[in-house]
Amino acid sequence: DLGAGVGDDAAAIARRLQSATVTAWEASPFMIVVGRLYHQALPNLRWKHGLAEKTELPDNSVDAINMTYLLHECPDEIKQLILAECWRVLAPGGLLVVTDSLPGDLYSYRGFFEPYKEQWLKIDPDKLLTEAGFIKIKAYQIAYSTWTRVGFKPATT
Repeated sequence: DLGAGVGDDAAAIARRLQSATVTAWEASPFMIVVGRLYHQALPNLRWKHGLAEKTELPDNSVDAINMTYLLHECPDEIKQLILAECWRVLAPGGLLVVTDSLPGDLYSYRGFFEPYKEQWLKIDPDKLLTEAGFIKIKAYQIAYSTWTRVGFKPATT
């Protein structure tokens, strides 16, 4: 789970897939401290401090990646680096799940400062994932103010 925050998504995945090792990857050490307290009962949940675009994981070593509310926090060039890193570490046939805010939701985003709002208002999630090399992209709108895209790294590259 890249940009895991306090790890709620990673914890849900760890609970559902108890035989899997789930890693919550987060840039903020403060979020990791809180997440470890919240989710200390999950033996298959690990925490890593670092940037999503520089995981240092081996090539083709991960079966699935989840990102929730990460990309809108980044400038366009970092979005591309993050997706390139996802592509690099995902195993052939690996799954990418990306959920984020609808672009229009940031017009008055609960009063918080959104430094990359203007870039986000122009986002095309399908194009972003396709340009990064992902295939079989499916769109979902699970909650009112979000979009979700599921894509795959081709089984052969």
